[in-house]
Amino acid sequence: MAKYVTKYFGEIDFDEASNTIDFDVVFNGQEINICFNEVPLYRDKIQLCWDIIDQYDKLNEIAKNAIIKNFPQTKGVVNYYFKCHFDDEILDEDELVEIFGVKDFKKIDIKNVVEKLAYPDLNIWINKNNELDICPDYKVAPEYSDEILCIKMDVKLNVIKFLHES
Repeated sequence: MAKYVTKYFGEIDFDEASNTIDFDVVFNGQEINICFNEVPLYRDKIQLCWDIIDQYDKLNEIAKNAIIKNFPQTKGVVNYYFKCHFDDEILDEDELVEIFGVKDFKKIDIKNVVEKLAYPDLNIWINKNNELDICPDYKVAPEYSDEILCIKMDVKLNVIKFLHES
């Protein structure tokens, strides 16, 4: 077993020989999951993973700003994610008010919605180019949909693309 002391999550015990480093932590009172997949492929990148985790708060802020910026794009993944799972045809007025604070989906204030988002789970993996992909996963309203809005980032926390997963 090995240990790493993180900036936000305290001491993490992990098995260096494992294929996956997967742990649940509490951040500002909320439980989140962090996972590195296919660890043997990381070689010298494992420290970079820990460095990224130590930027969790910044990563969350960048991802949320990207959601806000990309929401107005009607053909984009972010807009589709919200419409597909939370528009007037899916939710009744009471549910819309509970989740978004409005009775009409077209009137949601995306900044207000994003501000209220729970902290994301975080997945890190090696892509086909032997580079790290970082993906904070948001669940907008888990009690109404198990769908996830993923924001794929590179190691410099630049947003690469948005993904919609279930």
